[in-house]
Amino acid sequence: MTDSTNGVPDVELPVEKLAWHCDPASFDFDTTAQIPPVEDIIGQERAVRAITLGLEMKSPGFNIFLSGFVGTGRATTIQHLLKRLDSRTKPPDDLVYVHDFVDPDSPRALFLPAGDGRAFAQRMATIGTKLRRELPKTIDADSHRGRRNAILDRFRARQRDLLKAFEKKAGAEGFALIQVQAGEMTNPDLAPIVDGQAKSFADLEERVAAGTMNAADVARLTEKSKKLSAELEKVVRGVGRLEADLSAALAEENARAVRPLVSSIVAEARERFAED
Repeated sequence: MTDSTNGVPDVELPVEKLAWHCDPASFDFDTTAQIPPVEDIIGQERAVRAITLGLEMKSPGFNIFLSGFVGTGRATTIQHLLKRLDSRTKPPDDLVYVHDFVDPDSPRALFLPAGDGRAFAQRMATIGTKLRRELPKTIDADSHRGRRNAILDRFRARQRDLLKAFEKKAGAEGFALIQVQAGEMTNPDLAPIVDGQAKSFADLEERVAAGTMNAADVARLTEKSKKLSAELEKVVRGVGRLEADLSAALAEENARAVRPLVSSIVAEARERFAED
């Protein structure tokens, strides 16, 4: 029989030859469970070689870019190769950055065994929660407040003594120590005492103009004011130094009060994650 369209003779096939049938007797196993899984990526030899080369590069600055259609096995391939590579090499250490209280702009780098980084972060979060809960109790304790108040009283007394000594000297020269508002702050200043009251130099100039005060007396007070103002600046700097010393003393007292609590909380973590 010949096909009328292309001249190729038709061939009649029996039904059993219309589909290929695998002969089970050709296999040397009973079930596929007895066959080891295929470890290689089939049909991607060139891509596998390229990825393997990239993964085995030890120098920094190299990257791997994968492209391809969805469903072509990109993720499966890279995961398979990474798993195979991990089985041959030691996992890198976890890199953890922690705050440096001495140099806040330069955090410290800690290298922990692989997998300990997450545990370290969780432990630090737990420590933070405990400290936020317990530190206020320590700071508000009566014993700590008593020591802080004693420090405050001691430094405030020294500041008052400085100001009183200068105020006494200024009074002997005919000046009063006053407070002048400058925005939201007040600054000490000097005002001449005339008729038992502190006056501004503007008031004295008006008196001179009105003929009720001698210009020579105003000039004399002006010279005294300049000298006393220079001394007042020194006193103000001394008060500022005492204020700085007060802050340092209070900070040290706070640290002394909370040190046992902090040490006990972090001791366990310090032992658990001690660096070799």
